Amino acid sequence: MRFRLAALLPMALALQGLARAQAPLPYRFLLVIGDQWKDPSSYIIEDGGEFQIMAALLKSWGLPFDILRLDQQRLDQYHLLDRDGRPRYGTIIWDAGPGGLQDKGLALVPELVKRYGTGLVILGDTVAAPEISALAGIRYVSEFDSPDTLAATGMHFITRGLDGREKAFVPEDKYLPGNKTVVQDATVLMKLGPHPLLTVKEWNERITPQYLKSRYGSWHVSIRGPPCR
Repeated sequence: MRFRLAALLPMALALQGLARAQAPLPYRFLLVIGDQWKDPSSYIIEDGGEFQIMAALLKSWGLPFDILRLDQQRLDQYHLLDRDGRPRYGTIIWDAGPGGLQDKGLALVPELVKRYGTGLVILGDTVAAPEISALAGIRYVSEFDSPDTLAATGMHFITRGLDGREKAFVPEDKYLPGNKTVVQDATVLMKLGPHPLLTVKEWNERITPQYLKSRYGSWHVSIRGPPCR
């Protein structure tokens, strides 16, 4: 969990520094969840789990963010766009599972990523949703358990800071759960054995979506800006 949380926000924050000068995105995050919030009035977050950890992390780091819960709300223009039709958020952090996404307004998410360069970070098993995995250039196959080690396969500013320490994040001789995927239109930067862990995909030479699968699940990150070498 330490690797997952430590890597998440630097990747999301990088989106803001790469925003186009002529149309900067707001410095604000949207945390999208499913039914994890047990308080129907949306006041108290007291249950353990990834949602609580993520909300506490954003709060403790002083990052401006809102929470959109798909068990009560939809991803419509009212929530995602301002009065001028521009994105209200520079980064969307997705912590909603792949189930129950019908009629939730997912069609607007690809437009935000491709047209405006909105950052997209996806946690857990949401990579199983075709609407989301398509943005990362991968196809979900199934779950798996693997004893393999973590290894970087390419150079990118996200993996540059690892400096050969990626093996320390995965305990030796332990089977870890993950999601088996097929890379369709992406470049693999990290692998867990033969399985893609981190991939990069460019949109119009400006947007770089990435998919990251950790021992706790799957990530997709869409990073705005030209590829860094």
